[in-house]
Amino acid sequence: MLLVDFFNFLSQYAIIDWIVNILLLVPAYILKYTTFGENFTPFITSDIDNPISTNSLTYGILCIVIFGVGSLIVILLWLLIYYDVNVIKATASYIFSIASAMLVCAAIGKIVGRPRPDTIAICGGDGSYLTCTGFLDQKQLASQFSSFPATEAAEAMAAAIFLCLYIGELIPYYNNVTSLLMASPIFFAIFVVAACIWDRRNHIDDAVCAMIIGAVMGLISFHTFKKVIKQKKIELRPAAVTETSSLPMPRYN
Repeated sequence: MLLVDFFNFLSQYAIIDWIVNILLLVPAYILKYTTFGENFTPFITSDIDNPISTNSLTYGILCIVIFGVGSLIVILLWLLIYYDVNVIKATASYIFSIASAMLVCAAIGKIVGRPRPDTIAICGGDGSYLTCTGFLDQKQLASQFSSFPATEAAEAMAAAIFLCLYIGELIPYYNNVTSLLMASPIFFAIFVVAACIWDRRNHIDDAVCAMIIGAVMGLISFHTFKKVIKQKKIELRPAAVTETSSLPMPRYN
């Protein structure tokens, strides 16, 4: 009985969900800054002679928006509509969409190791990994050869897809305000994807591929959590029926 209560406690407060998120985020960050071997050769080395990249949106600001503002939206909406402990699970599911996208991109990035569009401008020569080792430290090297896929684009799109579906499910009354709320995260994600391209931090196909990865992770995460929303609607339905049935029946002469 104690074991059952323990597992119910873990499920109720989404503790396992948060442990999974940590197990995704930690390897993602480790992979992101893990350097390549000395004899590393990228699979793709085309289009790396662009001018040095700019930075319209820093990664720090992106993290504040998707982790901070996005989580706040998830929490506030759930508390306004349902106000129960499942707000923890809702937030964990949202973070899962971002964390899973990060890990997938980090793993693919280490396999492909594509140099960024401004590699020759930064390192000189032919822009090879060996050449760049003389100009960049280990952390910069790991970043410079992780253009594919664009991690920032994947994170933003994963968060956007989850929020869009989440808002649409919790606020089913479609009007101009609801439509704007649902579309806002998508607009922001598209801006992030575009910034990756026009800032010359990633190639076009890097950003597009990352956008697809993020969208898939966002969909998977939301559809897993959608069961909780359906259960809440079922729980609230009998109360609504009872209130309606208690009203006096009209009499007709």
